[in-house]
Amino acid sequence: MVSVIIGAFLMLMLPGAAGPQTWLLAGEPETAETDDVDIPSDSSNDGGELVVVESGFDEYVTPHDDLAVSVGAVVENTGESMFGSASLQVRVLDDDGASLVHPREERSFMIRVPPIPPGERLAVTGSEHIADTGVATIGIEVTTPRWWSPDSPRLLGPLEADIVDIQERDDELHVTVRVESDHIYSVPRPHLCVLFRDDNGDIVGGTGLGSALSDIPPGWSEHSFTAEWTHDGDVELHIYSEDSL
Repeated sequence: MVSVIIGAFLMLMLPGAAGPQTWLLAGEPETAETDDVDIPSDSSNDGGELVVVESGFDEYVTPHDDLAVSVGAVVENTGESMFGSASLQVRVLDDDGASLVHPREERSFMIRVPPIPPGERLAVTGSEHIADTGVATIGIEVTTPRWWSPDSPRLLGPLEADIVDIQERDDELHVTVRVESDHIYSVPRPHLCVLFRDDNGDIVGGTGLGSALSDIPPGWSEHSFTAEWTHDGDVELHIYSEDSL
């Protein structure tokens, strides 16, 4: 039976808010002007960093009978004033420390981290084919960090969201969420990822769902999506935008 961690589902709680909130980052309308606040910096102005605070993995077999590894990670922006994004370089190693990423010449794969608000955390997931079973550990390095001013018009504020329904049917997760937006224009298609946890609360991989949601219009709207496979444990749903930043 699949259970859902409601408290961790949308991560951010605003003071005085009646329900869970999520930061959903997206692009400004085409008519918006660009200025210096839209130009990223290589470092945070307050010494903030992007830190992987949790990670985990699981091996699985793809629908085409290929061996693969699923990786989930929670990244924290330790800064107080700027949004930060980066890439995670992931190494998948066996007991001898040899790479299992297939083909072996690549030796690692990348997971993109979208802009994270200051002082907040965001989950990301990724997967890759492996040459053999027996993953012993993963190594994750934060690379190419970029930092934006919170005044950038491309970074939107919080949207309120609630789970309407989640069911397991035909070896898939069917989830419906209700989202409220007070923006005057539609928020472009957001990205979803599902983080898997075991009975001890440890991360055991996850899955990215791409732009499974349609555009978020002003006001209330309901959106549904389907995961490719189920996980017999807790799941966390994280919503953000695959912006072009």
